[in-house]
This record gives sequence, structure tokens and C-alpha cells, in this order.
Amino acid sequence: YTLMLATHYFREDPEKGIKIMINGAKKGYQRCHIFLVEAYEKGLFFEQDYKEAMKWSKKLVEGGLKQFNHKIAYYYREGLGVKKDEKLAQEYEAKAEGTVLE
Repeated sequence: YTLMLATHYFREDPEKGIKIMINGAKKGYQRCHIFLVEAYEKGLFFEQDYKEAMKWSKKLVEGGLKQFNHKIAYYYREGLGVKKDEKLAQEYEAKAEGTVLE
């Protein structure tokens, strides 16, 4: 319901739609988290911000979506929003082993 409501507001009042998504993510709705990762990563509705994308990616991992470790590893490997760190990138890839990021 939250996702449907936010989608409606994106057409009418994008600011309200974003607030609904953030509130949904804070309540633990994974689709809202995923939306925020993509929005911050690509600069949709927000200024591009890899630190925020990383924050929401880590929350997805904490919520059980281990495949987002691939994304976190990529941020470390490329130095996006964090200091470049190949060792940490490898650690996150190992945590994601056996998962696929769609």
C-alpha cells in the first residue's frame, strides 16, 4: 500500500511521495529501501548521493537481502561515497556469495 500511495503522489506532489517512501523504509518496507538505494545512486528525486545509497543498501542487508552486499562491494571497489578499499570490497563480495543482484 505504501508503494502504491507514494507512486500516486510522485505524479501529484513528488515531495510528499518521497516522504512516504522514506517513512516506509524506516518502517522496514524493503521495496521502499530499494527505491531509495536506486534514487540516491542515480540521482532520481534527490541529488546523487552514494553515502545515502550505501546507508540504505546496508539496511537491506540487515533485513536479509544479502545480495545487496554486491552493491556495497561495488561502492568500496570504486570509491563511491566511501574511501576506495579493495579489501572491504572483497569482504562484502564474500558475504554476498551465492546471491545475485537483479
